[in-house]
Amino acid sequence: MKKSVVIVSVLVGLLLIFGFFAYNYVYHSQHRNVGAETATLTIKATSIAQQFQSDLPSANANYLDKVVVVSGSVTAIDGSNIILDATVNCVMNSPIQPKIGQQLSIKGRVVGYDDFLGELKLDQCIIIQ
Repeated sequence: MKKSVVIVSVLVGLLLIFGFFAYNYVYHSQHRNVGAETATLTIKATSIAQQFQSDLPSANANYLDKVVVVSGSVTAIDGSNIILDATVNCVMNSPIQPKIGQQLSIKGRVVGYDDFLGELKLDQCIIIQ
């Protein structure tokens, strides 16, 4: 009986230690600061969206998780989301109120392409003027 109690106690202890380190890694590690990074590419919203539409695997290899500056005309605003040229959805770091039709350059991280909506998704976006 004593041997099984020791084994269970050791396993619970190891599980608690693993949980502690996993928690610290997920919630207290340094987060990526896209605003401070240098963009790998400056491109028009329609051009980068066209590349994703025509050759998704190649575009994913070239742009996924990279910081880019995308320029275009604001076609929709939904809270902290700005849509450029009806093809690039930018999730802003802070809410802003641009005007529909306004020309913007936005820096953000490429998250992926949504085939269903036909939109390229960027997150951690900031406005570059």
